Amino acid sequence: METIEQKKRRLIGKQYLPVYLTELNKLIKNVVVADDLLSIQDSDNIYSTVFSDEPIDRFTTSFEKKDRLKILFESIESAESLKYILFTAYSHECGAIRIGSLVNFNVDFDFDDEHSGLIILISNNLLQKILLDFYEEGGERYIDVEIYRK
Repeated sequence: METIEQKKRRLIGKQYLPVYLTELNKLIKNVVVADDLLSIQDSDNIYSTVFSDEPIDRFTTSFEKKDRLKILFESIESAESLKYILFTAYSHECGAIRIGSLVNFNVDFDFDDEHSGLIILISNNLLQKILLDFYEEGGERYIDVEIYRK
């Protein structure tokens, strides 16, 4: 059942929806439409999953050279074949999106393709979370990658 707070967020989210879909279509290799989005309730339930406070893996790399991220995603995909749900800042008001496997995530996304600089991928089985935090510091662009497990 949708709470009043969730209903307010959903109504506010309608104004962000076109921008959100544009961002998602740059981050995901498949074409995304509004009907693909999860409900606010389902998104909240998934997002509220508690993971370990300490990541099992963490690294920082140049945003322009995301080879290590590509290798990480390929190794996770080949070892686990999990499906993932993608969260960005707009997911709070518009709903998250199931992307299927990590193969469907566009690792070559541009720095400005997501406005907040934070992308979270949570596995469908709710056992793994991948956090991508990208930022600019001293004129250089970086991406921090952290992996959490339950």
